[in-house]
Amino acid sequence: KPLMRDVTIRKSTVVNTVEYSANCVNIHTNNGSFRSRVVVMAVPGGVLKSGAITFSPPLPSARRTAIDEISYLSVFKGILEFPEPVVPADAALPRRWDVTALFSENPPTLWDASRGTPGFGGQLIVTWMTGGKAQELLDLPVAERHQAGLETVRKLAGDPGLQHMGATTYDWSKDRFALGAYPGPFSRRDGLSDPVGGVLFWAGMTTSTIHES
Repeated sequence: KPLMRDVTIRKSTVVNTVEYSANCVNIHTNNGSFRSRVVVMAVPGGVLKSGAITFSPPLPSARRTAIDEISYLSVFKGILEFPEPVVPADAALPRRWDVTALFSENPPTLWDASRGTPGFGGQLIVTWMTGGKAQELLDLPVAERHQAGLETVRKLAGDPGLQHMGATTYDWSKDRFALGAYPGPFSRRDGLSDPVGGVLFWAGMTTSTIHES
C-alpha cells in the first residue's frame, strides 16, 4: 500500500511496445497507450531477452548484447502442507527447525515456512534445489515432483508413511512474465542498468524473481 500511494496501478495490462525519443516515451499495451516523460523498466531480464517487448528505436547494440547474455539457473521449489508439525527423528534437530538439508536426496534442502505464522497448527515445508538436479525435478510430472519432496521429508521425519494434505510447485522459467528465477552469476554486465536516451531507466533486470512467489 505505501508503494501505491498517489500511484495508479493497472493490472492485466501487458506492455508490448516502447517508443521513446527525447523527453517522451509512449508505452503501448493490450489496454491502450500511455505517454510519459521518462519510464522505469522493472521487467525481468528473461522477458527482455525474449523480445516480448519491442523498443522503437531499437536499444543500443551494447545494451541488447548485455540483455542477451542474461542467463538463469534452473530452480525447483515445492511446498508441502502437513496437518501437524513434522517431528524429526534426529533429536539434535529442534522441533521448530528453520532450514536443513539431506544431500543424499533430491530435493535436498528443506525449510519450515510455518515460522512466523501464529496460530497455524499444521506445517508448511518448502522443498528446494537449483542447477541440474533442479532441472531433473522440473522435467518430472508435477505429482512426481511432490513425491520426491515428500521422500526427503519422510527421511527427515523418520516416518516412511508420512503423507501431506496439500502441495504446490511452480516453474518460473515457463512463466511469460518472468522467464526465469535466479539470474546466473555472469548475468550482471557493466552498463546493463544505465539509462538510455535520458528517458529509459532500469531496475530489477537481474534480481531474483522467486523469493516473493
